[in-house]
Amino acid sequence: MGSMKMSCLKVLGMVLYLSINTNIAAATVANKGLVCRDQQQFSAKFSDLEPPLLSLVAHWFDETRVNTTTWNRNNDHITMSTTRRGVPYKTNVKEVTWNPDANDKDKKISIDRETAMRSVVLSEKILVSVSCQIFYERKEFDEYLKGLTKSLQTKYNAEIADHKL
Repeated sequence: MGSMKMSCLKVLGMVLYLSINTNIAAATVANKGLVCRDQQQFSAKFSDLEPPLLSLVAHWFDETRVNTTTWNRNNDHITMSTTRRGVPYKTNVKEVTWNPDANDKDKKISIDRETAMRSVVLSEKILVSVSCQIFYERKEFDEYLKGLTKSLQTKYNAEIADHKL
């Protein structure tokens, strides 16, 4: 009877150990992606200010750096561009932060770890915050970005379809 209790405790211990490690891995930042957007601006029409493009940003985190993807319009073509080397990020219990520009220490990007809200912060004042969608697989993240690019191009094409030039 005693050895059966010990076997059950060992199995329970292994299950707890594995579930704790799984939760810790899920909570880490590395090898995850975020797609962040202001839904109202994303839904807006294209103009000189390009609200659909300005409303959208994506980030992929590796072990120490974050790469940022943005969208631009070059004439009538929507293109996606991603930083090559990325920038180092810092984590704490509350947030993930980094400075997008090494020459501007007052401006930082902050991701709230609990809510996945992305904020642009200047001198500790939040300028803008948007919600983000989390991706746990790189392939799924990349496919989603390609789909967004295609969707933006389709939207732009529809807006100029009835123009004469």
